[in-house]
Amino acid sequence: MIFYELKQSIEQLARIHKEKVAICIQTEEGTISINADMKMRSASIIKVPLALACLYQAEQKKLVLNQPIQVENKVAGSGVLNYLSGNPSLTLINYIELAMIVSDNTASNILIDAAGIEQVNLFMDSIGMKNTVLKRYFMDFEALKDGLENMTTAQDMMTCLAILTEENSWLSAQSRHQLQQILSHQQFQHKLARYASTAGADIFIAHKTGELDGIEHDIGVMQKEEVQVKVVVLTTGWEHATEAQRFIGEVGKEVMKYMQK
Repeated sequence: MIFYELKQSIEQLARIHKEKVAICIQTEEGTISINADMKMRSASIIKVPLALACLYQAEQKKLVLNQPIQVENKVAGSGVLNYLSGNPSLTLINYIELAMIVSDNTASNILIDAAGIEQVNLFMDSIGMKNTVLKRYFMDFEALKDGLENMTTAQDMMTCLAILTEENSWLSAQSRHQLQQILSHQQFQHKLARYASTAGADIFIAHKTGELDGIEHDIGVMQKEEVQVKVVVLTTGWEHATEAQRFIGEVGKEVMKYMQK
């Protein structure tokens, strides 16, 4: 499949769902952008720039990745810490791993406390994520009632993936590689990686999902030898989550077919 065919297939998929989707796909041959500046609730994909901010602060000697931090305030939702007995003490990098791999909300809130909401927002703004904001902790329904919500756009998430994968002044190659490896162990494989076992068995996929009622997202990088594709798919307004998940899976499949050229 050539790039033009990929662009056609993605646009055809998106056309069916019109204003429900925002897509950014970046390849060496070109970029596909659909509703890229549409603001949406970020759900858990905002945990990726949160992790980047923590790694940046670690490189600036403001945080220590192997520093033990005890779990104190557990919250429900995705993850495992909420279901463990007692209050375990894990390192900061462990909390990054849990936030990325199983989208642990308790771990993510610990990262917010460690890095600071203001500093995370400053970092995101500084790297070019101008329409992304972290306004509340995960599972903070009182803040949500007050109108505080975490927001982003597909274009901003593409900017985030660029910081993750490309040489830049914010993160070292070591930190970028470390987070990519963590994201490659993603446990939620029902969206971008849905057809990886058949269409992309030899493709490295490092990604992060997110979901809320009516919302399904997935962002990540796919790599095969020297070919790299960054993919952002944000969706909103779905009555049935499985339909949105299949849609994202179809986008992922088309990208994998393109990479098999």
